[in-house]
Amino acid sequence: MKKLSAIFWGAVALLALTSTAASAQVAWVSGGYTVQGWRGDNWNDFQGFGADFGYRFHKTSRTAGAFYVDFSRNAISTDIDEETDTAVVGGFREFFLTDKRIQPFAHASIGNMHWVDVLPFDDRGNDLLLGGGFGAMYKITDAWGAKAQWDFWKPREDGVWSDPISRWYFAAVYSWGGK
Repeated sequence: MKKLSAIFWGAVALLALTSTAASAQVAWVSGGYTVQGWRGDNWNDFQGFGADFGYRFHKTSRTAGAFYVDFSRNAISTDIDEETDTAVVGGFREFFLTDKRIQPFAHASIGNMHWVDVLPFDDRGNDLLLGGGFGAMYKITDAWGAKAQWDFWKPREDGVWSDPISRWYFAAVYSWGGK
């Protein structure tokens, strides 16, 4: 039953994406540096990399809506702690001032973080992530750009909402598709 449901919703999503006018369709991929921290953590502790893929499904002269998927991996290695966090989130992103070179955006996301904590004890888990964020993309050319974004995630571990996670993501962006 789950497979049929997944196939059905996948077909609905594909239909919605392909029914949009070709001039409004744009996809992007980006990759770069991430740094994250829990409340009170040192920002230099968790560093890593991220990548994301997005697909814009509507555009006006001022706004554009897109679906996106974001992957990041951050690690800490100190004398008292060694941990890796791998997050995969997806959601909806709204761009503003789409006719300008600098385009601010805001987004909402849901996903999962797999973490492995080696020091001071060997532990691992998967946490539900709910969150949002904002940022800006700077268009260098029609195809290339750069972006900076800030994310706020609230993880749920073992049925309990834990301390929030903040993440900065700085990336190069490659876009293709319509104008």
